[in-house]
Amino acid sequence: MEINLEGSDVNEIYDPMVVKVLDNLSNFQRRGSGWVFASIVRLEIHTENYEPLRGSSFIPLPEGLGLKKAIINLKNEDNKCFKWAVTRAVHPVDHNAERITKELPSKQ
Repeated sequence: MEINLEGSDVNEIYDPMVVKVLDNLSNFQRRGSGWVFASIVRLEIHTENYEPLRGSSFIPLPEGLGLKKAIINLKNEDNKCFKWAVTRAVHPVDHNAERITKELPSKQ
């Protein structure tokens, strides 16, 4: 499996794969299989869209998760939710942990 991003050079991905297939074929024949490779009848390449995760602003938790009171979901209005989550983990509070307050350092 290889990740092929929009800016990837397909040849840089394809060429090592060809080498790997030929090495596997060579190893198979070297082990005394008695088989001889003649041709490739069919080759399938399956692809899947890759959408990397991105940070965003506040998204409410699903009700089932919110009721468990096990997740702190900081109410931010910027796209820095990961930064706020790590900062809150380093600076925990007893009440209203979901709030971003002046006491919560913003420069880390």
